[in-house]
Amino acid sequence: LDVLCRPSLFREGLGLHALSQSVGASSEDDGVRGVLLNSLVACGASSLIAGSFVEHSRLASLDVVGANCVVSCVRGLPPGFRIPPDTLLQQTQLSDGRFVCVMMGVKDDVKGMDTLRGEPF
Repeated sequence: LDVLCRPSLFREGLGLHALSQSVGASSEDDGVRGVLLNSLVACGASSLIAGSFVEHSRLASLDVVGANCVVSCVRGLPPGFRIPPDTLLQQTQLSDGRFVCVMMGVKDDVKGMDTLRGEPF
């Protein structure tokens, strides 16, 4: 997340901006940005918390996204659902039309399977 959200040679070299092909708002706090990429946010007045990354998603509001989150391909969330800080949430459509979600901590060791959301697994 630091490479995408903080000023870096990576971002500068690729010409990455906080908003790209998106409808919504990002924020910046002490040089750390929230990044919104190819996404639609129904409530354009809300703002993505600094340090989070939302891509290819449709959300009612960015207020549901906690700090330091990665949100990918989410097409909608149930009413009242909030994404806790330091969480990755990805939604995928199955071949039969149903959807599944993968949710884990952004610092979890996926290959080691030792933690889930920072707790022993």
